[in-house]
Amino acid sequence: MDLHEFRLEYNGKDIVALHELFTRFLIKEYANGRKVVLIVDEAQNLGRVRLEELRVLSNINADKHLLLRTILVGQPELRALIGMPQLLPLAQRIDADCHIGACRRSRPAITSITGCAWLAGA
Repeated sequence: MDLHEFRLEYNGKDIVALHELFTRFLIKEYANGRKVVLIVDEAQNLGRVRLEELRVLSNINADKHLLLRTILVGQPELRALIGMPQLLPLAQRIDADCHIGACRRSRPAITSITGCAWLAGA
């Protein structure tokens, strides 16, 4: 994950310090009434280990409210990857799943993407 996009200083920190930094950031945003959405494009390229790390981040909560919404965008291989038995805990956390077929002139892609984002609760 690129903590730079969230304007967090991450240089020189190990994985534990990064997790703590991100957790504090999420709690601060929650306390200020803001939702944090992480959009990962080409998510099929993350691989099993990185997807598992995203699942761990999705467990961060305050007052039983999950603090991070994640939208995974990818090619059809992403579905196959998430369907792996090792990623069952991640698959169980998916609230919405949307496949966008090939674009047609009668149905612009942006309408399909907006519909999927709405379905996902973003």
